[in-house]
Amino acid sequence: MGLVGSISERIGIGVHSWMCSVSSQEDDDVKAGERASRGAIRLRKPFLAMVVVQLAAIGICVVVGLEGISRLDATINRLVVQDAQFLLQATHIRRLFRTELLLSSERRALDPGPQRDEIDRKIQQTREERSALLGRLKAYQEPEAQAALPSLERAHVESEMDPFGTYNLWEGTLANLLEKTEGRFLNLLRETERHVTAARRLLIVGSLSALVTALALGALVLRRVRQAGERLVRHEEQFRRVVESASSLLVVLSPTRRPIFMSPQAPVFLGHSEAALADDFFVWVKPDDRASVAQNFDECLNAGNPIQGLRVHAVRADGSEWYAGISLARVQWDTDGEILMQILDISAQCKAEVENRKLEARLRQVQKMESIGLLASGVAHDFNNLLTAIKGYASLLANEANLDASMAENVEGIQSAADRAGVLTRKLLSFSRKQVIDLRPTRLNEVVRGMERLLARILGENVRLEVRSTPEPHVCLVDVSQVEQIIMNLAVNARQAMPDGGLLIIETSNVVLGDDYVRSHPDVKPGLYVQLMVSDTGTGMPPEVQQRAFEPFFTTKPAGRGTGLGLSVVYGAVRQQGGHISLYSEVGVGTTFKIYWPAIDDKAAEVVPAPVPVIRPVLNELLLLVEDDALVRSFARRALKAQGYQVIDADTAETALSLARSLPSPPALLITDVILPGRHGPDLAQALREIFPDLPVLFCSGYSEQLMCETGHLPPGASLLQKPYDMYALVARVREILSHKPA
Repeated sequence: MGLVGSISERIGIGVHSWMCSVSSQEDDDVKAGERASRGAIRLRKPFLAMVVVQLAAIGICVVVGLEGISRLDATINRLVVQDAQFLLQATHIRRLFRTELLLSSERRALDPGPQRDEIDRKIQQTREERSALLGRLKAYQEPEAQAALPSLERAHVESEMDPFGTYNLWEGTLANLLEKTEGRFLNLLRETERHVTAARRLLIVGSLSALVTALALGALVLRRVRQAGERLVRHEEQFRRVVESASSLLVVLSPTRRPIFMSPQAPVFLGHSEAALADDFFVWVKPDDRASVAQNFDECLNAGNPIQGLRVHAVRADGSEWYAGISLARVQWDTDGEILMQILDISAQCKAEVENRKLEARLRQVQKMESIGLLASGVAHDFNNLLTAIKGYASLLANEANLDASMAENVEGIQSAADRAGVLTRKLLSFSRKQVIDLRPTRLNEVVRGMERLLARILGENVRLEVRSTPEPHVCLVDVSQVEQIIMNLAVNARQAMPDGGLLIIETSNVVLGDDYVRSHPDVKPGLYVQLMVSDTGTGMPPEVQQRAFEPFFTTKPAGRGTGLGLSVVYGAVRQQGGHISLYSEVGVGTTFKIYWPAIDDKAAEVVPAPVPVIRPVLNELLLLVEDDALVRSFARRALKAQGYQVIDADTAETALSLARSLPSPPALLITDVILPGRHGPDLAQALREIFPDLPVLFCSGYSEQLMCETGHLPPGASLLQKPYDMYALVARVREILSHKPA
């Protein structure tokens, strides 16, 4: 208070003296003005000198006052820091005493062993740390610390022998010490705050109002300037962070296409050095797209219209290519108008779009092939009914005894044409995956090796055959005869694509199709596959031919030199066996077909000859024939009657049920088409077996047995006669079934 009072007193005296001087000098100035202006000027000089002296005195008083307050604050701060450190150390000593007490309590409950040794080690660490803190406590000169120190040292020594007996000693001493120190600490803080506040108020009150106003105005101006600077720095930092963290690149270009502002990451983003970009900013744009970028740049600069979504092909200095999306906008950066360019790396987006287009094309191709397959299967099914009638009646006619040579030749021509038409329908059914197949666990190496000699003869001397087999092939479930047909068709196609000779490679391998492959081929599931790859060095196929290569009747050969069913049969056979086929070809390089079948955990099946049934003679059995096609039904009835069977026929399941209920004895065999109007053949067989439990059934259809079973039209293990059939095939199958029937 002495220093503050002295400063206040000096300030008051100085202000009073200055005010008196100003008042006196103003009176003198007024009187001097009345006497003479020259004298007034002479009188103003001491006045100005007085003002300067008074201001200097005020400044000195202010400086002295501020220095005194600063020293007082520093002294008090040292005391506060010292007391605060003393409180922390005393509190830490109490915590260490309590920690030792808790550890000793835990030690009592433990038997000698590793855990108790660990507790002893922690207790020893606690005592060492406490001893160090007690040594630091001796440095404090406060009476409370010096009075408490002997009791604490005695408690520290005695706690080693009896930590529980010294509790009251150290706890009471520390509690009393902390209470006194905290009280003195708080009182000192309050007293300090009061003194400092009073001193500052006196100093402020004692200052001249003009000086205070000037300082306030100066502080206000400085604060405003500092805030404006801080806002500017903050905005600049925010702008820098936005520019640097953005996924796109921001650049400001002059009308001459020189960079005015460029993000620091521009060289890395664009793949060119800063010097190269400064010399020619569009060096990263491929030459084919530079004209388009320049045209859009000039349009945005002249018309002021923003440009969005401009795509360009870009290249980095290392030769790597990428795609950029550019947006342009005119901004008033300087005086002439500049262009703000935003550049975004859209390589991943372009790649995804390309993959999506490929995927959509594959989906359309699969859907188209499915539609063509449905059409082909429908045509083949109806055509099979017609062929059944043609072959049937031709076989009946050929069985006549009184045919002359000319008529027999005509019948043979009819049968030959019908056989060729049957081959055609089987190919259509194979493409539509509705052909009869015999799936067996097979190793493709054995199939390929078995065909090697035959393929060598078919290919000729100018085509070299190379077979590459995997040493440990997996087993897959395929129809061996269809695999042989697939290899044969591909080999014939390869030979025709290499008129001047070349190389044909047939390779088997085990592959894993992962998620990446499956994403681009939606009809494939990930997993382990057996691959059959057939490659040639022929003329290759252009893209438009590749898209239609598997379509039935599509061929690039001249008229009369191909049916266009070779690859469609391959496609259908692969898909019917649960496989997947892909085609890759380049014009002038060659073609590669890759066929994948799922691998299975099984052994390859051995070919076991089927047992030969014992055919018994016809015993005038009664047969129930159900067929909705009139021509097929008429032929079948005549063929069976010619062999000595009694035949009752019907065109629908309802008619057949009505006839069966009126029979005096059960029929020996039910012969029915699978697909009938209204109620189908399997439903009819189930209804008749409720009446005749042991009734055997022969189903007839143009579709395969596997398809009928998979679609639920035919129960597993049922007997099926595939259309088209003639009299001999029908009679042989009927006699085979009746021969196995119990007598």
